[in-house]
Amino acid sequence: MRIALADGNAIKAALAGGPVTANLTLDLAIRAGADPAGRALLYTPNPVQPGSTISHWDTLTTPNQLMEPAINANLTHNVQPPSDLTQSLMRDIGWFSDYDGVPDGVDQCPGSDLGPTIVIQGCDTGVKNTTFTTGCRISDFVKACAASAKNHGDFDSCVANLSQQMRQLGAIDQNDLGKIQSCAARASIP
Repeated sequence: MRIALADGNAIKAALAGGPVTANLTLDLAIRAGADPAGRALLYTPNPVQPGSTISHWDTLTTPNQLMEPAINANLTHNVQPPSDLTQSLMRDIGWFSDYDGVPDGVDQCPGSDLGPTIVIQGCDTGVKNTTFTTGCRISDFVKACAASAKNHGDFDSCVANLSQQMRQLGAIDQNDLGKIQSCAARASIP
């Protein structure tokens, strides 16, 4: 526990007159391991501990957080607020839930296939799986074609249109277009 410097000085001054009695209570409106505004404190030991300092939550944080410098028995398996602040910390330091470099609040395709090339039902096109500023990748659009297709012809048609759009955007060339359409034609989707 901690007390404010002013309170500590008042207790110290009162000790000069004899024993001091104090009542300690828990204020549930104030979060342990947070500043008065409710912002979580980071672990900042002196001296610095590489790998832990500023990349973990303060040891006083309650409930215990996954990104504390120690493993505790009562850690949650949910890393999202309000159960745990780990996902928020990772975002603050530049990590995103699907590691594509696009902030989660902006990412229109969270959970994208991060493979380097476009793979359609096991057929590797060899075509770069480009990430756009929206966080979507070409594989996300192919997946959307598969999800919306009523039959294989719908899927082929959707992928053909998608390939043409990607070519017009300069994301792929004519050779890439053929590779994507060839894999789409061989797939048994849907």
